[in-house]
Amino acid sequence: TLDPDFKEKGLRKYTYFYKMGVLDTLYGLHENRDAILKAKEIILFEGAKSVMLASTYGIQNCVAVLTSHLNPF
Repeated sequence: TLDPDFKEKGLRKYTYFYKMGVLDTLYGLHENRDAILKAKEIILFEGAKSVMLASTYGIQNCVAVLTSHLNPF
């Protein structure tokens, strides 16, 4: 939401409509695949903004799970 009063209104700042285990999306995987393979490691973040911020620092071997927990998959 872009509403500046989202907390007072009980709104969520960010909403991901599909969670891991439902769609199994890793945000940034397509864009960062080559860097991940080259580094032979992957950095998992909770949210997409962290992947974008890491990119500004030149860190390309990361993805976001778009949820606050990881499941076995």
